[in-house]
Amino acid sequence: MLSCNRLIGLPIIALNNGDKIGTVKNLILDPKTLQTAAIVLTEHRNYSNNKIIPYQYVKGVGSYALTVHHESNVATIKEIPELLSLQQYTSTYFKSKQVVSADGLLLGTVEELYLEQKTGKLTAMTLSGSLLKNVLHGKFVLPIEQVKTIGNATIITKSNAEVHLTAAPTKVHETLSKVKSNSSQLWQTSKKWTNSLGKTIQEMTADEPPSKKDLD
Repeated sequence: MLSCNRLIGLPIIALNNGDKIGTVKNLILDPKTLQTAAIVLTEHRNYSNNKIIPYQYVKGVGSYALTVHHESNVATIKEIPELLSLQQYTSTYFKSKQVVSADGLLLGTVEELYLEQKTGKLTAMTLSGSLLKNVLHGKFVLPIEQVKTIGNATIITKSNAEVHLTAAPTKVHETLSKVKSNSSQLWQTSKKWTNSLGKTIQEMTADEPPSKKDLD
């Protein structure tokens, strides 16, 4: 899962020319489809002048930058009418909203949202407080599939959504997981490089003429 917070502040680089074309200021989310609709580059008091990039143009998200296909992917929000009605639904809009189950149980408040990098689909939210503070203690993750309705003040989940809560990873666990992932990628890259080098050496030596010692 990719934390929405992790995207904020990342430089945005266009792959067609390598230029930095902005910085991620916020995300626009669609509360009906639970999809990331766009990346906000700059923010103005007049929201219709905000520069945005529809999420479909995002190529990748790394520890250093977010990449897009082309610098021409940047537009103002008023140029894309379907986004005008979504401009208030930024990632910060969802934070601190109360989450209540269809059974009337207050599960907690939203602390963080997570998305799937390739599609921008929301996958989960981190909750804290209320039931979690009094009974479970700590922060917990709720799968986005449990959400039924996102209202102006409250997020409504399906009945018995509390049984789908899982403990949120701590900072230590997140760091160890990242180190493990990076180490695994480094190992696989080194393995491929070693195999490629060995194959190249075999090809270079396969056609070598026999030495004088071998002929004797």
